[in-house]
Amino acid sequence: RQCDLLQAMGDFSGAQECWEAGLRQWPSSALMYNELGNVHVQLDNLELAAAYYESARHYGLELAELNIAIVRELEGKTEESMQRYE
Repeated sequence: RQCDLLQAMGDFSGAQECWEAGLRQWPSSALMYNELGNVHVQLDNLELAAAYYESARHYGLELAELNIAIVRELEGKTEESMQRYE
């Protein structure tokens, strides 16, 4: 909840640190990888966001595929984005 609150308040650096601390404790948490992806989208670190979303997908969060598609669209990679949406 603390990480969510930091994120909601726009403290993306604080949220990043919070999610990273959680990930050190639970290194297989798809949710934490996904949330780190969300933070990095806000920080405009799109390549890193995509990497975190890929990890979230690896650990079973299918929603992360949609997030990767969104990142690819933000990067201007429309064709890859559309393939991922499919």
